[in-house]
Amino acid sequence: METYGDLKKTIKAISRKQKGEKIGKVAVDAVISAVPGAGAAKSVYDLVKASFGKPDTVKTDSWLDKLDVDDHMSAIVDDTVENDFLEFISKEIEGESDDTKLDPNFNMSKKMQAHLKKQHSGRSIDGISSFNLAKEQKDPITKYLNSIAYKFPKGYPDINNTQDVLLLESLLSEILGKDFKIINEVTDAEEGIDLLKTEFEFGDEDFKKISNNRYKILVPRSERFDYAQKMDALEDFTFDPNSKGSSMGAVLYKGAAFLLKPSNAQGRASAGTENEDILSNELKKYLEDGPKNVVFIGSNKNYVTKGIKEVFDVGYDVAGGKKADVVLKGDKDYPISIKKDNAGFWESADTRYKDVVLKLSEKIKRGDFAPELTFKPFTDKLGNEKEGISIMYNEDTDKKVTGVIVTDLPSKDEQSIIFGSDNAVVIYRTYSPKDFSLEGDTIKVEVSKIIEDLEDVKEFNAEPVLNIRHDSTRKATGGLRATVQPENLIYKNGSLTGDKIELSYNEIMK
Repeated sequence: METYGDLKKTIKAISRKQKGEKIGKVAVDAVISAVPGAGAAKSVYDLVKASFGKPDTVKTDSWLDKLDVDDHMSAIVDDTVENDFLEFISKEIEGESDDTKLDPNFNMSKKMQAHLKKQHSGRSIDGISSFNLAKEQKDPITKYLNSIAYKFPKGYPDINNTQDVLLLESLLSEILGKDFKIINEVTDAEEGIDLLKTEFEFGDEDFKKISNNRYKILVPRSERFDYAQKMDALEDFTFDPNSKGSSMGAVLYKGAAFLLKPSNAQGRASAGTENEDILSNELKKYLEDGPKNVVFIGSNKNYVTKGIKEVFDVGYDVAGGKKADVVLKGDKDYPISIKKDNAGFWESADTRYKDVVLKLSEKIKRGDFAPELTFKPFTDKLGNEKEGISIMYNEDTDKKVTGVIVTDLPSKDEQSIIFGSDNAVVIYRTYSPKDFSLEGDTIKVEVSKIIEDLEDVKEFNAEPVLNIRHDSTRKATGGLRATVQPENLIYKNGSLTGDKIELSYNEIMK
């Protein structure tokens, strides 16, 4: 067994009970007999789990032995945490190219330590090598660990609970005769949570982890904006109404983000399952049996991708102006930008149009550009002015200007804003599993609309429009923020919505 392709073939052979078959030098029968539970494996996850849990003394004399974790580490870690790790490793294996060589230095215990550190607020297990004791010493330790489970409120040590961590360190140090430490690196999110607990009457149950530095805060729906404003007034906390992940934005603290979510609406639909995850996971499920064509069926057209073998989540990679959320890899790469049906933005354009915002601000201050436009100091709900932050007002109507709309953007910008440097196809759909079906070797995906070029953009009246609006978090631009939205959301029946003003790009930039 030399490559990930060999490993996947072995798993498939096991799942089909192909006894007598060999993958390289590995006999399927030997694996089934040596690894408890391997015979029932139907997927990569199943075999990884079986290999993970086999006794350290049992060997298959193949690379599969590297999937085994130190028995004592397994005894310490909660089942839920363990299963999360197994899912992570399984996806990592599935995502590897068949031609990639298996790492001869692969170490499951070290992988788990790294995963714990990443997923659990910088905490992991250190000193696991201390468990490399003589065989006769192992059983008593395991028994001891089981015997102390009652000391923990949950029946096991919760490594996200400070008191559990301290108790576990103390007990393990006692039996090992040396200091045993749970590595704890305080993240920005943890620091922010402690500050918010001090300032407000939040408990642990009010914070739901999305990732290491991204949390939901559960508050009554009607009070979300009030909380956002109060948090914004705290030192180092900033309310960003356009932050990704929530319809009302997020409160930012250093490198962490806190999404204010309704406490009475936290079922699966609002639990942080991203739209792109549904697409990616459903496609991967159908691709387990081999490459497929994937056809997106929209109201205006179909989009055909051929010979798809893998799906890569790339939404994190925005370098150079990329727009794709996923890339389907087949006979070529198919970059796709995913939009929910109710998507309201093409992009947050603080960087792209910073010069435009600053020019506009300068001209408003001079008072000789758009005479109806003026600035007034920003005052929060507590009546406090925020230094350097202003609000645009229309003196003719004596109302706050909710946006300065710029429609005549340079034509070259439209292509970049919508499709990006990777020329991604834009597909609209708020996905659910019922949108996916398999016919022969073709995965059919029902979607709402597909945008491949600027003609498609015009068909849906979705041309990019610059909206410069108030945002108290944008200190560098005096409280103004640039976003790019589809024209159909800014104009209704040819007229601007709300208290907006239309200005010319060329006039602003003169």
